[in-house]
Amino acid sequence: MRVLTEKLDEIEIAASAFPATSATGAMFHLCLIKDAADLLSSWVPEESERKSECDKAETAIKRMCYSIRDFIVSITDASPDDGCGEYFMSEKYNPHRLSAEAIAHKDDADASA
Repeated sequence: MRVLTEKLDEIEIAASAFPATSATGAMFHLCLIKDAADLLSSWVPEESERKSECDKAETAIKRMCYSIRDFIVSITDASPDDGCGEYFMSEKYNPHRLSAEAIAHKDDADASA
């Protein structure tokens, strides 16, 4: 399994050297950016005084990746699964969807109160 992971890492690094030439390629690059943010954030120790700042930056990067991916999908005939399959950028964790659901839930609670 470790060999497979190392090969995937090599492919990702190689892919980053080439410009995106399609919606699918651009969305794949977004997956790589999101994964890099995850990796960099994981290197900051929990007890670090800058951990909170790092986590906020990681969240902002992820929000921007989802936003750009959704924009690409909206202006092309691409599917989010084309370049950022459910494994890499799951809708379950889409911060924009989560925010919209939280606002809707609050509005529902306010309306029933």
